[in-house]
Amino acid sequence: MINAFWLEENTSLVKLPDGSSLYQHRQGQKISSDNQFFNDHLIERFSNQNGQVKRVLELGVGNGINVIILKKKFPDWTITGIEIDSEQAQLASYNCKVQNLGIVIINEDLRDLKNEDNYDLIIANPPYIKMGSGKLSAHERTNIAKFELTCTMEDLILAIKRNLSDAGEAWLLYKQEREEDLRENINQSNLEVIDIMKKGKIIIVGLKHVAS
Repeated sequence: MINAFWLEENTSLVKLPDGSSLYQHRQGQKISSDNQFFNDHLIERFSNQNGQVKRVLELGVGNGINVIILKKKFPDWTITGIEIDSEQAQLASYNCKVQNLGIVIINEDLRDLKNEDNYDLIIANPPYIKMGSGKLSAHERTNIAKFELTCTMEDLILAIKRNLSDAGEAWLLYKQEREEDLRENINQSNLEVIDIMKKGKIIIVGLKHVAS
């Protein structure tokens, strides 16, 4: 249950560019300039989409930063976020409700997700470190956010394939060091790359179903 005491003990308050605030878990993935780069790209790409996008899904919604920014820019979008970490899911839901945005947050494992009505747009900023690489934190929540403990790259791509509409697009934020692995997983799943943008150590990768 999210309350004032829990927020004080477990979160920090972050000011957003529009003057609103968002709580982020001290042990979770932190908001960074990578989020701004990712959302700026999505806003630019879909600002003139003329109703092409109606249903949007974020896989691994974290504290809700991405869906909150997008919902404010595209209020007609129906947005759902799923998150395997129950505390993070509750926090994201709280952040969205405080701002009265009507975003649905579900505590669910993306490996089990199969929606009858597929999504026009799927986004994700997934764990990017392979198990066996890097040093684990003392905090499990931090590890879940950064390491492929509960979601591998293959799991993510398969979830996209199951839940993306025929004409839909998916956009992912990853570290550049995983580009080769990402291309391989995309190709093996009968998806194809739309475009890749690079900035510093990160990449934004767009993908879609291979045309039949």
